[in-house]
Amino acid sequence: MKGTDIKFCLDNDEPGRKATKELLKKYYELGYEVENTPPPKDFKDVNAWLVHCKGKTQACDEKIIPKR
Repeated sequence: MKGTDIKFCLDNDEPGRKATKELLKKYYELGYEVENTPPPKDFKDVNAWLVHCKGKTQACDEKIIPKR
């Protein structure tokens, strides 16, 4: 990852998806390498996913935030 890379990990709800779409476009046009990395589809946000994974090392270690 370089200093010009941005990974967006916004919420899976409608406002989060809309903001991600707008930010991806904006920063791509400014020359940044951008990536959409939301939490897994069953979770509202990254924190909910992390709370779920706490104490479940093997299952959650293997499930990296997917690219979408």
